[in-house]
Amino acid sequence: MREVLFVVGEVSGDLHAGKVAEALRGLAPSLPMVGVGGGHMQRAGVEILYDVGTLAVMGFVEVLQHLPKHWALLRRLRARIESGRVGLVVLLDYPGFNMKVAEVAHRAGVPVLYYITPQVWAWGADRLPTLARLVTKA
Repeated sequence: MREVLFVVGEVSGDLHAGKVAEALRGLAPSLPMVGVGGGHMQRAGVEILYDVGTLAVMGFVEVLQHLPKHWALLRRLRARIESGRVGLVVLLDYPGFNMKVAEVAHRAGVPVLYYITPQVWAWGADRLPTLARLVTKA
């Protein structure tokens, strides 16, 4: 059985993903679930590949300093998705990173569920066509 890959970028996403994972665990107890997340997801039975607490940064300089970490994580997720182990990618918010994950999954033919989509007012309506192209369901 292929795994569900969750990707969140902050604690609130971890909370929501944890609730989704709990519901999935109730429906399919043996479903393998992995992800970028934290304690809420872990308590719901998700194997944490990368701790979300290390992703959150504020400020221009801090973002630049953390870019290598984000690129390394994206490479790691790409390898996992392209390996054929992932059957579904579930994204929550964090559009700057998650749209890149969506593109990787789309190219690999893996369905993408964007559970908490970016806010149009903040993200820009001009990006909606890209979201529609890369995401199976939002």
